[in-house]
Amino acid sequence: MNTNNIDFFIEHYWFQANEIKPVKQRSTKVLKTVLTIVLALSCFSCLTPAPAAEQHITADQVKQYTCIKEALHYEARGEHQAGMQAVLSVIHNRTKHKEFPKTYCDVIKQPMQFSYRNGFSNQEVRLNAFKPANTRSEQQASTIAADLAYRAAMGRFKPSMQPQVLYYCSTKITPTWSKKMKTYATIGNHRFFAT
Repeated sequence: MNTNNIDFFIEHYWFQANEIKPVKQRSTKVLKTVLTIVLALSCFSCLTPAPAAEQHITADQVKQYTCIKEALHYEARGEHQAGMQAVLSVIHNRTKHKEFPKTYCDVIKQPMQFSYRNGFSNQEVRLNAFKPANTRSEQQASTIAADLAYRAAMGRFKPSMQPQVLYYCSTKITPTWSKKMKTYATIGNHRFFAT
């Protein structure tokens, strides 16, 4: 298992562990060492091999996971699971549509598509990205975002929106582009639009 794969699993399961019981801030090196040992021991204790799809995680899957989790953090961290899933559904639907890029990262990084990226470089977005979750609701949001991002990166995400739902915006605004579209649903603080 290479370092990217270990970091990917550590981050995914760190959020789940945080949801169950908050962990005090520790050095990343110690945490990585402990979790690497736990992962290694759990792999050795398996009596049957993992399915082929789970045996190898590519660098691209790790990259997609990171992009998706970042987008969900900025775009939907105040939502419950249904709201986060709806936002990810729009991103997913775009990857399947002929007018948009084919990967999650490419869709998310398109200019002027997601408000949190407007006016910021990739480095500036990352510097402000993931502050430690301090409250229970922040921990729950982090866990949901990590789980949805993991499923999407592994090709297991099932969108909750129809394929023609390609846009959304905050319920607090009415952009000019939204006036030309049909409102498909309102979930949490977002309205979703079908083309």
